[in-house]
Amino acid sequence: LAILAAQAWTGGRPALADRWHQSLAGKVALSLGVLAVVLLFLNWGFELSHDADKIAALLAPGGNESYFPY
Repeated sequence: LAILAAQAWTGGRPALADRWHQSLAGKVALSLGVLAVVLLFLNWGFELSHDADKIAALLAPGGNESYFPY
């Protein structure tokens, strides 16, 4: 993912489009990168929604005294 991110950062959208049109390996790499990012966002969303009550307790007044066992 770091290589694709660096390529997108330095070359922008045209660099990614060139990689997409170069070969099947480029298409696979970009597709897997996009899939990984989507799965990471889904995972982070589920984790945040699962721990929403704990996050709310921590951000509430006196949250520093919640004493979670972690």
